[in-house]
Amino acid sequence: CFRQLLRLVRIPGEAQRIDRLIEAFAEVFVANGGKLDPEVDITSADCVHVMCFSLIMLSTDLHNPHITNKMTEDEFIRPNRGINGGHSLPDTVLQSFYRATRSQSFVHLQETTERERARHSSRRAAGSCGIQ
Repeated sequence: CFRQLLRLVRIPGEAQRIDRLIEAFAEVFVANGGKLDPEVDITSADCVHVMCFSLIMLSTDLHNPHITNKMTEDEFIRPNRGINGGHSLPDTVLQSFYRATRSQSFVHLQETTERERARHSSRRAAGSCGIQ
């Protein structure tokens, strides 16, 4: 669900704004049942909030070329134990989050969209100046 949200909304650059976006998402997610799959219930908005921040940090870590020591699957899973009201999400769920993020960055979606917007804006500006 979080990846779908990020396809619609650009992640703001300011930490406080990111926090408000994730907080609102977490509250809505839990209010609408809090199901990751039929067997995994999320018991609090705090769990969703922590997991979303973890996924953004993981995405940045794995896909930023300036970071040389990439986070391992275990390094992602370990600090996310016990975040679901004192209980842990199943390792299989956390592993799938890690693997999905490793294969496709959250941040990449934003950067691609921004590049496309810039390209279209440049074309519009050039067109209004009579440049083809």
